[in-house]
Amino acid sequence: MIYSKKKIDEGVSLKIGFPDYDGPHEYQAYIDFITQKYASQSFNKEKKLYPYITIATSQENVEAVWNVCNDIILQKALSASGL
Repeated sequence: MIYSKKKIDEGVSLKIGFPDYDGPHEYQAYIDFITQKYASQSFNKEKKLYPYITIATSQENVEAVWNVCNDIILQKALSASGL
């Protein structure tokens, strides 16, 4: 989902994409709602969800997401090997 603080500042409501949203017109409330909406779609509740808010054009944020992905892969490999 692409949504920015700029859109909120411009008065664009999250209700445009999510008519069921009834929270305040605030960035953190939007993030919480979208994260919960995403998590509720998971078919396997046993799997860990790693929500991460990022700016896709920021190298620092892309590296942070990459590091989380590497950590997930490493943890799964270690677990599968019995370590």
